[in-house]
Amino acid sequence: MAKKFVSPRRARQKTQKVWSFSITVLCVCIALVSGALLERHYGYHHDNNQSGSPRNPNSLPQNPAQQNLIEHSLGQFAQQLAEAKITLDNITQITERISHNSSFNLGVETNTFTQPNLGEHDQPMEEFVDEVGFSGEKIGKELDLLKQRLYQQENRIRALDVLMQSRKIDLDRVPTGIPVSMLQARMSSPFGWRLHPITRTSRLHAGLDFAAPKGTPIYAASNGVVSSAGYVNGYGYLIEIDHGAGVTTVYAHNSENLVEAGDIVSRRQMIARVGNTGNSTGAHLHFEVRLDSVPIDPMLVLGKDLSDIQAPAGGSLLDTLKLLSQE
Repeated sequence: MAKKFVSPRRARQKTQKVWSFSITVLCVCIALVSGALLERHYGYHHDNNQSGSPRNPNSLPQNPAQQNLIEHSLGQFAQQLAEAKITLDNITQITERISHNSSFNLGVETNTFTQPNLGEHDQPMEEFVDEVGFSGEKIGKELDLLKQRLYQQENRIRALDVLMQSRKIDLDRVPTGIPVSMLQARMSSPFGWRLHPITRTSRLHAGLDFAAPKGTPIYAASNGVVSSAGYVNGYGYLIEIDHGAGVTTVYAHNSENLVEAGDIVSRRQMIARVGNTGNSTGAHLHFEVRLDSVPIDPMLVLGKDLSDIQAPAGGSLLDTLKLLSQE
């Protein structure tokens, strides 16, 4: 059966719902602690008296109203504990589904998020519901087990959240944004080998050319830091943006640069204007995407939703792009 894709945004929304469930369970646990302390205070659990020996249950207060109140309270706490375990099981199932779908897209092993096995003395939820009793000692033990499971579940959710954040950072750095408005520009030359329009020699055209009127806004293709901005022979006024992990983009032949080296830019931020500087036969933007300084075809990423691309095990989305560029 094909695995259903869950986008990082939707998975994150589900993770937030899981956290809400967890907070609810923690509130129930506080009530359970109070119940356990109440029971132990009245002597259902072993209590040391002045002689150091356990209190005899027959020595409990004989007030029927007080006795009934204690038993009723413990019964309620036991039922709340059973309901809390059901809620925790629901949280676990939701986390399993999210982690299963996310692990497929994040490129990590599915068993990274596998739920730990029940402990030797842990009791399946359905058995506990069938055997709910009024023993404060049993409630205390079940509460301890529930707290352990909550702690384990919290760690699993945190690990999943870290991976989702890492994935989101990768996606934000991939230059998928088209650098000019296609309402004002058109692609005039693709990536690949061609006859150079000026030198008339065959050479690799290392990017895409977008013909557009002089002064047309140029936008950053993704988040990054401006690594250089100035005039370069052949390229004219040029901007290079470092997106991290060896990914850079180049914007050349500009009439005007609007950012400087060291500036932090965001996707779709205006950084320059189309021009005709350098070796150019007309107003256009020359746009390049480079991986470890090696040009790749920008069409691999421009305008695409890469959230459903599977990263290699242990690798990032940028590693996947490097594999795509080698195909």
